[in-house]
Amino acid sequence: MTKICNHHFLVNQEKGEKHVFRKSKKYRTLCSVALGTMVTAVVAWGGTVAHADEVTSSVDTTIQRTENPATNLPEAQPNPVSEQTESLALTGQSNGAIAVTVPHDTVTQAVEQANAEGVSTVEDSPMDLGNTTSASETNQQISKAEADAQKQVEVINEVTETYKADKATYESNKARIEQENKELSQAHEGANQTGKESNSWVDTKVTDLKNKYSDAEVTVNEQVVSSGNGTSVLDYTNYGKAVETIQSTNEQAVADYLTKKTKADEIVAKNQAIQKENEAGLAKAKADNEAIEGRNQAGQAAVNAENQAGQAAVDKANQEKQKLASDRAAEIEAITKRNQEKEEAARKENEAIDAYNAKELERYQRDLSEISKGEEGYISEALAQALNLNNGEPQAQHGAITRNPDQIISTGDAMLGGYSRILDSTGFFVYDSFKTGETLSFNYQNLQNARFDGKKISRVNYDITNLVSPAGTNSVKLVVPNDPTEGFIAYRNDGNGDWRTDKMEFRVVAKYFLEDGSQVTFSNEKPGVFTHSSLNHNDIGLEYVKDSSGKFVPINGSTVQVTNEGLARSLGSNRASDLNLPEEWDTTSSPYAYKGAIVSTVTSGNTYTVTFGQGDMPQNVGLSYWFALNTLPVARTVTPYSPKPHVTVELEPVPEPITVTPDVFTPKNFTPEKPVTFTPKPLEEVVQPSLTLTKVTLPVKPIPKELPTPPQVPTVHYHAYRLTTTPEIMKEVVNTDQANLHEKTVAKNSTVIYPLTVDALSPNRAKTTSLMFEDYLPAGYLFDLEKTLAENGDYEVTFDASKNFVTLTAKENLLQEVNKDLTTVYQLTAPKLYGSVQNDGATYSNSYKLLLNKGTANAYTVTSNVVTVRTPGDGDTTTLITPDKNNENADGVLINDTIVALGTTNHYRLTWDLDQYQGDRSAKETIARGFFFVDDFPEEVLDVVENGTAITTLDGQKVSGITVKTYTSLNDAPKDLQDRLTRAKITPTGAFQVFMPDDDQAFYDQYVQTGTSLALLTKMTVKGSLYGQIKTYTNKAYQVDFGNGATRFSISA
Repeated sequence: MTKICNHHFLVNQEKGEKHVFRKSKKYRTLCSVALGTMVTAVVAWGGTVAHADEVTSSVDTTIQRTENPATNLPEAQPNPVSEQTESLALTGQSNGAIAVTVPHDTVTQAVEQANAEGVSTVEDSPMDLGNTTSASETNQQISKAEADAQKQVEVINEVTETYKADKATYESNKARIEQENKELSQAHEGANQTGKESNSWVDTKVTDLKNKYSDAEVTVNEQVVSSGNGTSVLDYTNYGKAVETIQSTNEQAVADYLTKKTKADEIVAKNQAIQKENEAGLAKAKADNEAIEGRNQAGQAAVNAENQAGQAAVDKANQEKQKLASDRAAEIEAITKRNQEKEEAARKENEAIDAYNAKELERYQRDLSEISKGEEGYISEALAQALNLNNGEPQAQHGAITRNPDQIISTGDAMLGGYSRILDSTGFFVYDSFKTGETLSFNYQNLQNARFDGKKISRVNYDITNLVSPAGTNSVKLVVPNDPTEGFIAYRNDGNGDWRTDKMEFRVVAKYFLEDGSQVTFSNEKPGVFTHSSLNHNDIGLEYVKDSSGKFVPINGSTVQVTNEGLARSLGSNRASDLNLPEEWDTTSSPYAYKGAIVSTVTSGNTYTVTFGQGDMPQNVGLSYWFALNTLPVARTVTPYSPKPHVTVELEPVPEPITVTPDVFTPKNFTPEKPVTFTPKPLEEVVQPSLTLTKVTLPVKPIPKELPTPPQVPTVHYHAYRLTTTPEIMKEVVNTDQANLHEKTVAKNSTVIYPLTVDALSPNRAKTTSLMFEDYLPAGYLFDLEKTLAENGDYEVTFDASKNFVTLTAKENLLQEVNKDLTTVYQLTAPKLYGSVQNDGATYSNSYKLLLNKGTANAYTVTSNVVTVRTPGDGDTTTLITPDKNNENADGVLINDTIVALGTTNHYRLTWDLDQYQGDRSAKETIARGFFFVDDFPEEVLDVVENGTAITTLDGQKVSGITVKTYTSLNDAPKDLQDRLTRAKITPTGAFQVFMPDDDQAFYDQYVQTGTSLALLTKMTVKGSLYGQIKTYTNKAYQVDFGNGATRFSISA
């Protein structure tokens, strides 16, 4: 235990680490600081001699234990149930298969189309695609079937299309030939009729003309017209056309002949008059056109000049508009880029602010939740703290406002005495007579550390009023340091011993100002928490505070309470001895400093007012008392959550773009005058007409074509497909860090997780009607049903503890998800089993069984691979866990079972056995359960030698990072150590010594996982006070690894 002797009135542990003296009553009461460990554990037996021999500890025979001397979980691994053994033997075996539907709709469709076209179809036996063990293999077989089906479709379609084409060709040819024969007959009939009618017309016209004109000159010829060989419609058609042409020629010839004959005589008379008119018209047209040409040339030249000037003006205006639009676009692009850069910078800064605010909020909520309510040493309310006056301000400069001091002194002045060593201040104002009722005001500047809500406090004002002077006086001497956190010192005379009548009281009104000149204002969101500590109540005097402008908040377990008279004080004597404490509480570093403290929280106003008081008690003391005003905590407070605001960005306005619509110049067109024309009338030639008519030969008779032969009906074969699948499964074993534990070693009581992995279910699989996992867990594996239920919500979980047998049955919602789309691959999320290994030196082997579609035609059962994890200490793959302890004298001679003299120094050599953990794969949570070594020595006989411990590896390498502490009893140990010993089922008797690593993870990495055992030396001396007695004493050692304990047999004497 640590003991530090000092006194202070308003203290803080941070400041106390540097200065532990906070108040003096007559300078002779100052004491030095002892920061070492004072060992009080002793052994109390013996006589003139002591005799040591080896004794064995009693063993519980009600359970089967391992050879390891475990203190907790000592049982050996139970024998497995027969079902678990049988399950391991069935690894890799399976039964049944799941049908897979292989699509062949295209084949069926092709067959139906073939039947519709009259093709003969024959179905063969299905193609056997075998069994697959994975979704990818199933896809391969389906792809193989699809390729085969495509080939079938191609063959069937080819035959069908060929037959269809042959039928179409036959029908087409038949219809064509029949139509051709019909058309050939009709063509012959038409051609023959045309020839006959043409010849008859010729004969009639010849007769009529000769009857009308006796001098008519008419000639008749016969023309041979071809009609082919009787097999072509075209030949007959051409024949008809040729005859029609000849007939048209005949008709036109007759018409021309009649016209010419009538007009022949009239033409001669008319030709002379026409010739005269033609000559006059030609002369006038020539003169008019020469005048028109001159006017047209002049008009075109004027229009061309005007168009050229107008186009040039429009081109120039368009260029100027385009330049304005381009300049505006460049300006918009530059402004947009600058705005984007500003916005991006603001976004990144705001992201950083959001991350900071989230972290601050998390910190604030965590700090509030962690404050213990009701536990000794903690404030009875969860308080936030916005004010920070925790650090000294030795560089501060103070000034007197109301009146100047009588003198100014510096550190080291005789008047200050011991205060020169315990205060940071360098300058002090001295007022020889500070009268009752007087108020002195001071200001403090040049501050560095004071903060409110994270903002720097640049100035402090104190108004100090002497309310009450000691009995028989009307003043005190006042000394004011330049550091505002160190308050003031009051000097008084010796009193009458009655604190109610002989006392002094001072009211302090404090004001705090920020750098911007504003005064600090407290609120519920930003309160100030002031500490009032070191409030002693003993035969020297009584110290108290009262009249706070805030609210006094007691600290759980503190002697300081608020009385009905409004005083915050201890109701009774609160010396450490009065409170039965193991050490002084009136120190900055004492864990019991709260015993004499109370806090005051201010949630409104812009000042803090409090009255300090001291009353005399009967003991003759008295000259000076130091009163400080700060926020130095003796219990925890919470820095308030103060989020940073988002930054905003001021963007440049973006001008509107300029849209350019180019001007278009429309040129003028010149329309010239058209020249005049004159067409002379022709003279008609006088010709006496003659007439020649033509008759034709008749066409040959037609020859028809023969009809085609119909096509033969073809036959095609086709088949379906057969495929099954059996998905593979795998069992894994991992720790809570998800590290693979197969064939690895972990500490006893480690959490071991079994993921049950199933390969992806194949596409086109049959519907899954049921899905179940069965697992006979290894003997000694403690199944965590609650955790397993929580992590596997899609399953019904049952557990038979008598056989360590667990089943997981898929719920309906999971089956619906599996069957949602049977055409696609489905990956089942692996369920996980949770539990812990409970035995030393044990091997845990495990497999599991998957049952799909139980009781159906698609039922499939398969057993997984085996995974194995071990715990150290089986004496075969790893050594036993055997901590050791021996007693030697100063010469290194073993003195177990030996008589030793009083005053003999025992050199106890302890072995921390770690070699069995080499290669350990325990999780971080298991490592965090801790490592330490305990020596439960007989304090009645032995005194621990100060600085008498040493730690090395077995080969003599010095070991660091391990702290050795001695405790007088289990109650004297820290709560965490008590809890660890309880979990390891270790209960030391009286005093004990503990070797504990400073960092469990670093110790694990350097010594445990490497299997490096340690040699521990602790020296203890047999008490000389046992003279004349004969005593026997025992000494026992324990090592605790990963929170598991092991013991060494006791050494007794």
